[in-house]
Amino acid sequence: MSNLKLVKFEEVTPTLLRVAYFDGHLAELISHLNLPIYGAYDGLDEMVFAFLTLPSGRTVTLGEYANSPRTGVDLYVDSKMDGIPAAIYESCQQVGISKSQVVWFRDKFQAEIDNLFAERGSIQEIEKSNKNQEVVYNPITCFQHSLEIYDRAEFPEYWAVLQYNLGTAYYDAFKSHNGDRGRNLKWAIDCLYYSLEIYARHKSFEKWDISRQTLEKVKYLRDEDLAEADLTEANLRGADLTGANLSNSDLRRANIIEVDFSDCNVTGAKFDNKPSAGSQLRLSNRTYGLKASIVT
Repeated sequence: MSNLKLVKFEEVTPTLLRVAYFDGHLAELISHLNLPIYGAYDGLDEMVFAFLTLPSGRTVTLGEYANSPRTGVDLYVDSKMDGIPAAIYESCQQVGISKSQVVWFRDKFQAEIDNLFAERGSIQEIEKSNKNQEVVYNPITCFQHSLEIYDRAEFPEYWAVLQYNLGTAYYDAFKSHNGDRGRNLKWAIDCLYYSLEIYARHKSFEKWDISRQTLEKVKYLRDEDLAEADLTEANLRGADLTGANLSNSDLRRANIIEVDFSDCNVTGAKFDNKPSAGSQLRLSNRTYGLKASIVT
């Protein structure tokens, strides 16, 4: 498989209960559905997977391991899902696979699945294309797609997990200078704040603390090169920008309360209230270092 960065399978979908195993390759199996295929890994192997949203509105996941001795596609569902046998039958309908092409069903659901096939009839096979399909290896794209499926209203705590994962993916892109650094930094911060909000509301204190610590790490920006970065409306409150290069950057409408601008290069930078060499700094001792805000 590719050497490009992969997502961790269990971090991008709550559908982790393996309930069926189909004969064939993933790309071929879903060729008629035009679904994006993502690269991932788990504790066993590298894999490719796709989200499949059923007509009933439920979402399942299809995955294929890269180095399995047998070619096949696993079907995963959420263990908390109601009517799992019906979701399995519906999945077979969507991909157009007959019961004879299903190598294995989880024993727990076998009897109910047999009844569904008996009551609703056989599934007509759909002709598949064997053309190769490009695999997406961008974690940001994968988490964004997952957030479109597992929305905040219906899956609040899992939505918070996805926001945390997306925030760390944006931060990884920021640190590796991959793409627009200002945008990646802003969105990393925003996503982590979203996760903190939900964790606090649902009293998930351990996860809240992990998000808080990660946010502090993201805002530790000493000596970073942020020249020409678009940081408009960025929530930089409490950030440590000591020695950072902010030349020609745009910080209009940014939250710069308690930001440490010590020794920053702000030549040509745009501020609503631009700090100057003569600005007085009000310092406050924090657990993560000295912070400062501009006194106007």
